[in-house]
Amino acid sequence: MHALTGNSRRLALALLVIALILRMWGVGDFSSFQGDDREFVPKAKLYMEQGQFTNALWYHPPLGSILLYASIAVFGDNVYGWRMTNLLLGALSVLLVFLIGGELFKGLDAALLAALLLLFDPLHILLSRTTFEEVQAVAFFLAAVYTVLRYLRGALVWAPIAGVFLGMSIATKWYYAPAALILVVASLAGKGKAQGRSLSTASFTIASLVLIPLCVYLLVFLPWFGRGYDLSDLLTIHVNALGKSQALYLDRFSSLLAADFVPPSSWFVRPILFGFRIPAEGSMTQYVVFMNNMPWLLLTLPALLVLAWGLYRNRGPLPIALLLAVFVSTYVQFLIVQRPIFLYSSLALVPFAALAIAGVYVQMTAGIGRRNLTVGWAAGAVTIVGLYLYPLITMKHVPEAMYHPLLSLGRMY
Repeated sequence: MHALTGNSRRLALALLVIALILRMWGVGDFSSFQGDDREFVPKAKLYMEQGQFTNALWYHPPLGSILLYASIAVFGDNVYGWRMTNLLLGALSVLLVFLIGGELFKGLDAALLAALLLLFDPLHILLSRTTFEEVQAVAFFLAAVYTVLRYLRGALVWAPIAGVFLGMSIATKWYYAPAALILVVASLAGKGKAQGRSLSTASFTIASLVLIPLCVYLLVFLPWFGRGYDLSDLLTIHVNALGKSQALYLDRFSSLLAADFVPPSSWFVRPILFGFRIPAEGSMTQYVVFMNNMPWLLLTLPALLVLAWGLYRNRGPLPIALLLAVFVSTYVQFLIVQRPIFLYSSLALVPFAALAIAGVYVQMTAGIGRRNLTVGWAAGAVTIVGLYLYPLITMKHVPEAMYHPLLSLGRMY
């Protein structure tokens, strides 16, 4: 799917609108701070108004604070101002997965299925309705991957655009720093193979995907530089931040996360569900639930192995190798880091898991008759499960009996 046709353009627009509706519906029901709002909102105001970091979250890059402050300036110091950045970028992430799927698998089937997996992903919906900065980092990195794929097969203009998004992603969270190196290497290899290993091509790629992200990263520290700090101070604070982030313990985080800590090694091999019940009268109850996208994400590792085997046997295309390398490089850092990594960080991997699952499913059903029907079954199953989970994960009042079998799989307080 090198370009959006009339049908695919309408489908992309529909996915974007539905994703936005699902993430926005009822987000204003709770007008006060929820969860980490009480830390992120003051952090944004302090950074933008005084160029200072808060004592609690000083070790994170500050683009999230800049975006949150801008959102408050536009939408007001209220629930919509606090959460609109994530609402919009969460919906855009669904569109970007659809576009990336079209680039990777050259068709609408896998692209649509991958987009649906993210559209209804319970963790992505939940965090898109909060101020968690993971949503922003994921959206910017997806935009970087899409524009790199466009650069690899076409116009040079996509490279500097990719560099801007890459810088924005890392300036929000450091999650994708290893994967950023993968994008640079893949771009050098891909353009070198297509155009010859010329110095000008390599220089342009490095300038676009290394220097531009570096400039973007430095720019987000302008409020801090404005207090008289310089580049040597920036280096010092990063060394200290790295040490701080490696020294975090369970007691630093909320009691809910600490009590139900699930290591990254379990994210894609078993159902994960925990949260708490909000008492209500009658048979209707509200819940706050953290969960992975069961049962679909349990197919992630098998799907990645199938793609890897296909690459080994058939010397598959660079974009598929890029998908695998991005997932593995991001996941490995979570597995080896010496501090607790919580379920919300798995959001960095979820879009690429969805792409792998969708791509393998479409490949494996390609020889089956009535292919549209097999893809339709999968899309229908994802939609049905997603609609069942949606009221639960968006804190709607739900019939307790209807969700008791599911909630019994986890721990509820």
